[in-house]
Amino acid sequence: MNRGNLQKLILIFGLGGLVVAITPFILSLVPAKKPQLAHPQIDISELRPGSFIEERLQSSRVFILLDFDAQIHAYVVPYRDGAYWLPEFDWSRPAIPCASFGPDNTDGKLDEDGAFRCWLPDYGEFFRREHSWSYAGRNLGYRTADMRNTNIEIDQNMVVLLEW
Repeated sequence: MNRGNLQKLILIFGLGGLVVAITPFILSLVPAKKPQLAHPQIDISELRPGSFIEERLQSSRVFILLDFDAQIHAYVVPYRDGAYWLPEFDWSRPAIPCASFGPDNTDGKLDEDGAFRCWLPDYGEFFRREHSWSYAGRNLGYRTADMRNTNIEIDQNMVVLLEW
C-alpha cells in the first residue's frame, strides 16, 4: 500500500469516527417530542341542575357540579391515604385530612343553601367555618383560600379536564 492510499484510508476512518462521535451531540439538539397526556374525560350526561358527580383520579377527587343556575363547576381536591386533604390556608399546602368531604346533598341532589364541607371529624367551630365553601367555590370563613375552579372543556356530554 502506498503512502497516498494510506493517507486516504486514515482520512476516511478519521471522518467516520468524527461522525460517530458527534452524532449523539447533534441528536441532542433536536427537540424531543412531548408525550401526549391524556386528559381525563368525565361523562356528565346524567348531570341535572342542582346535582353533582364525584370522580376518582390517581391522587385526587374531582367534583363536577351543575348548580341551580345551570353553571358547571369542577373542583379537584387532593386525596391520599383514604382522606381528602384540605388546605391549611391555601390549596398549595393541603395539610388537614378529612375522611368525608363533599357538597351538602340528599341522594346526589344538592341542598339548596348547602356548601362543600368536611363532615368528619369535627375539629370545632373554627374548622367548620374555615373548611366550608359555597357551591361556587368561595370560602365561607375568613382565612382559607377559595376552591380552585379546574380548567375544563365541555365536549357534548363530556367534561374534559385540562388540568388536575
